[in-house]
This record gives sequence, C-alpha cells and structure tokens, in this order.
Amino acid sequence: MSSSSSEPRATTTPAANVPGQRLKVLLSVYACEPNLSSEPGVGWHNVEQISRYHDVWALTSPEHRAAIEKEMAVNPLPGVTWVYPEVRGWSNSNRGRRVHYYLWQYAAYRAAKQLHASVGFDVTHHITYVSYWTPSFLSQLNIPFVWGPVGGAESAPHAFYATLEPKALRFERIRDAVRSVSHHLDPYVRRTARRAAASLATTEETAVKMRELGARDVRIVPAIGLPEFEIRDLNALPMRAANGPFRVIRPSNSI
Repeated sequence: MSSSSSEPRATTTPAANVPGQRLKVLLSVYACEPNLSSEPGVGWHNVEQISRYHDVWALTSPEHRAAIEKEMAVNPLPGVTWVYPEVRGWSNSNRGRRVHYYLWQYAAYRAAKQLHASVGFDVTHHITYVSYWTPSFLSQLNIPFVWGPVGGAESAPHAFYATLEPKALRFERIRDAVRSVSHHLDPYVRRTARRAAASLATTEETAVKMRELGARDVRIVPAIGLPEFEIRDLNALPMRAANGPFRVIRPSNSI
C-alpha cells in the first residue's frame, strides 16, 4: 500500500490582533468538522480554542473541506490556515477508514515538511484521532511535539463479554487484538510516544499505556468539553427535589 499527497492546498483567514506572543502551531486533526460531535467535534473545538491565542495551520481530511469552507464563509476563524492532504488509492469509507487514516498520516507528514520549510513552526500538536495506539507522523519533524489528549486504553471487563451479542463481542475482540498488535509491534506508535515533549491522556488507563510506550511528562486531560451555551442551559435546569426521581434522560418537552 502506498499513499501520495498533492501540493498542500490551503485556505486561510487573517489573524486577529491579540496581545501577547502568537506561536505558529501545526495541528493534526484528521477528524474536524463544525456542528458535529465525537471525533470531528473534538478536532473542530480544539482548532477554535487554540486559534484564539496562536496562529494555526490545521491539517485535516479532505472529506471535511466542504463543511469547513461553508462555515468559514459565515463564521471565519482568524489566523487559521486549513490544509487538506490527500490520500490516493484508498477509500475512507467506514470499512477502510482506519487504513485510510494511517496512510493519511504519511500524506500529512509530507505536507507538514513543505509547510515547515516556509513557515517555521514553533510546535506541532496531534489531536484527532483520539487514539493512543495509532501513530502521528508529525512526531518525526524536528519540532516540539504535543501528543493528545488521546485515549483508547479503556476496555469492557472480560467478565462482561458473556453478556454481549455476537456482533458486539466480535467488535470488542477485534478492537482488543488490533490495539494489542499496534501497542507492541508498531514502531511508529512507540516512536510517537518517545518523541512527544508532552503527552496528554484522557484517562489513567491510557496514561499507563502511554508510559509503557516510553512517553514522558504524561498528564491527564479530558478530550471532551461543552460549549458555553450548553453549560448555560444545564445551569438553568432546576435542581431535582430531594425525594424526586433521578432522570438520566430528560423528556424533550421538559426543556
């Protein structure tokens, strides 16, 4: 298998005049899209927040380009340059996404080398995918590298496996096997850990695995945050009565 990337294709918005030193930060956010949750939401919100204080070059998958450019036309992010490294010869469908992601890392690395030669980055930072058991080739650049927050070391207790349906059980066993092989046999995962100046884990379970790989300065930092409007909405909800029912899921008409 091989991957290739075209010349980095980028779109940018001029930076705002923010007091203080603005570093040149190169982000790896394979999954990154506005108005989505999960991995794309993590990528998007990190770009938003980091760009408030620093100039950002965001490397992301071309599948997110249309949504990003549509959002930028209405709500631009000052100081963000979007770069879309491409992988040819492999589909990023759900079935082949993990292989596409791995190959995209190499395409992103090639684009990053070209950009660094002209920009001169102060730091590189891998954000998505949020998986400790897959590498980030940005760690190969001779620039301070931040890894994470990443997770993925959490597992369902094996005692629960007997309760799973066949499809769910197959998923868990495949996940366990792939994660174990990547952790123990992929030299690029170990190199990513050892080259990180700072490693951010989402949980203590992942922090343990990152240290096993040789990561230094491992810190626990959640990958998920809430936007301010959701925090305001949650704060506005009344406290439940002392003897009232505890609801995990609220009816939609209770808002």
